[in-house]
Amino acid sequence: MATVEFHERIKRINMANAQREQGTAKVTKTKRPYKTDGAASGQYFVPSGLGVSVGVLIAILNLGAVRSDSPWGPETAIGEIVGLVGSTGVVVTLPMLLASLVMRKTRPGFFFFSMAYCIAVIASLFV
Repeated sequence: MATVEFHERIKRINMANAQREQGTAKVTKTKRPYKTDGAASGQYFVPSGLGVSVGVLIAILNLGAVRSDSPWGPETAIGEIVGLVGSTGVVVTLPMLLASLVMRKTRPGFFFFSMAYCIAVIASLFV
């Protein structure tokens, strides 16, 4: 008894799907020629700008931690703390970029943030 009802239900589902496919085939004759994504519309300017800003801040912390004439240089009381924060910012760059590559489909803003951050930090190390 239960198998008969199960098979009847499967038949009804298949028939409904077949009717739905026939109905949608007639409606969707014209498709959009291209797909626009968020990057094309400028949706990710804020995460990218924030990534560059934080990257430049880390660069300034690192630069000040190694210069003796800066307010937080190696001879000062807060020099070690600022140097540790700056060094941590550099070390976190590549793992954060790899994590954002994994989560690119679900969190595209994080990807653009980490890409801009990585570029800013690495570029600042060569200055």
